[in-house]
Amino acid sequence: MRRKRLLTLGGAICLALILAALPFMSACAPREGAPGEAIQLKIAGFVPWGNPNLLGLEDLMERVAEKSNGKLTIEWVGGPEAIPPMKILDAVQTGVIDIGRYSAPFYEAVFPEGIAWANAWMRPWEARETGLYDIMNELHQEKLGLYLLGSTSGACWYGLSSNVRLESLDDFAGVRIRAGAKAFMEAFQALGASTLYTPTAEQYSAIERGLFDAHTNALGTVMGFSLYEVTKYFMEMPMANYPGTYIMNLDSWNRLPTNLQNVLIEASLENELWLQPEWQRLEKEWKQICLDGGMEIISLPPDEAEQLETMIFNVLWNELRAKAPENFNRLYQVVVGNGYGHPPISGPYPPK
Repeated sequence: MRRKRLLTLGGAICLALILAALPFMSACAPREGAPGEAIQLKIAGFVPWGNPNLLGLEDLMERVAEKSNGKLTIEWVGGPEAIPPMKILDAVQTGVIDIGRYSAPFYEAVFPEGIAWANAWMRPWEARETGLYDIMNELHQEKLGLYLLGSTSGACWYGLSSNVRLESLDDFAGVRIRAGAKAFMEAFQALGASTLYTPTAEQYSAIERGLFDAHTNALGTVMGFSLYEVTKYFMEMPMANYPGTYIMNLDSWNRLPTNLQNVLIEASLENELWLQPEWQRLEKEWKQICLDGGMEIISLPPDEAEQLETMIFNVLWNELRAKAPENFNRLYQVVVGNGYGHPPISGPYPPK
């Protein structure tokens, strides 16, 4: 509990220092907003409006409008009905939209450095304090032409839901698992399971048709797509920390007057701090809804849970080393060197 209080205090101090620096940043910058000029940024998400995975977006939009006195607003364009989830990256890069509320696994193929996030069990302000955010923002700009506004890292974790009772690693043999990340696929295959991928929005009907026995999803996804209605068990063990991200077209960012860039930075920082306790509060409610809907919480023995975690942990780092060797060392160091390289085996998340 003391560590949790210290981390929260550290996050608040970090926010205060950054916010205090913003006026000086503005004074040194060459650009200012034109008096009375209003700018609207368009944003799309990988899930529909109202889905729990968009938690925090409305808060961010309100903060931006309030802090800019209406000179900068963010307009919701739509979810998958407007832009397919796998096309959001292209839409942001080409300027069809200004901002994408996305998730790191969706663009892992072109940005393997995002794998480091999955093993970085830290809250957003910890990512900023340790320098991980700065590295990620730098790489987003260099490799993708995007500005990384912020993330929801540390807000929720991936778990395994199943219609087969999995109480031992031996139970995985022959189980068909829908896995959304390569690391999960490799780890489960090593245990004798078969893996496949199904788009998030199609999982409910796929489960009903018996196309797979288990699936990896954050609890917010289980809740948001009502997967608890067609799934029996939820394994309460954090498996990875894939974050949501706010990615912005770099030209759209650079065109903003400095004072409005600062509004976005300030609003993002405050939004990240607001989001964490809100996730924790809602996850308790969602878990109860899932239990009331008939799901049962199961777990592996501690030693086997640690074995599975270590398998996933190693697969992720090995994949990053193979795909982005030029950036591996500094990402590994900033995560593991700061003590955030492996999740807790049991207990609540975020860890105390």
